[in-house]
Amino acid sequence: MTPTEVASLYADRWAIEDTNRNLKQYLGVQHPQSWVGDGPERIVALAGWLYSAVWHWYLVVHTEDPTWPDRPWYTTKRTPSFADALATLRGETWSAILGGPAPDLDPPQIATTLISVLASAA
Repeated sequence: MTPTEVASLYADRWAIEDTNRNLKQYLGVQHPQSWVGDGPERIVALAGWLYSAVWHWYLVVHTEDPTWPDRPWYTTKRTPSFADALATLRGETWSAILGGPAPDLDPPQIATTLISVLASAA
């Protein structure tokens, strides 16, 4: 094979490798809690569905205004990652659970900071 063909085949596989890494790193597929029968296969299938559902939600809800944390060392970032989509979903979920900031908090940024930390936590 020519170097161009090898590079092309590798480039075609990149999305699959990135998905596998995200499934392992963010959804815990590498350490299933069930080793009986079809348990590991079911966990991988469920994680794949969850991965797809998170991306679908993010792309539907945040298509017009994609967001991700500001990283001073990564000024060239133009597209969100799965970690960004997952953190956004967590942040919106925690915001819905905790509601708006309580009026008696001093300062009111405490609730916003708490939600931000919970969203980025694994």
